[in-house]
Amino acid sequence: MSTQRENEHEITWMLDSGASCHFTSSLDDFDTFNWLDTPRYAQTANGVAKITAYGKVTLRSATGKFPPIQIGPVLYMPDLTTRLFSLGQALQVKSTSVDGNAQHITIK
Repeated sequence: MSTQRENEHEITWMLDSGASCHFTSSLDDFDTFNWLDTPRYAQTANGVAKITAYGKVTLRSATGKFPPIQIGPVLYMPDLTTRLFSLGQALQVKSTSVDGNAQHITIK
């Protein structure tokens, strides 16, 4: 989905139409974050996973063609194996629109 370059590594976020929130397993992704006083748990396709923090993340395109966007809240799930971008959460922002076909999806 959305990618950015950091230290010569491409960071990929998977678009997930079933995810209730944006999730990452890397504290390095966060611009700012807050630890939860008590961990929370979420049901995933692989079982139950622990959430220990939340914050804001800035996404940048790998090419620099698009302006950076900040998303949040993003939940920190240490055991997650990929970053998830929630389509449902993105659509909660009034200015967001989605267009797509069998080859691609564009989120504005």
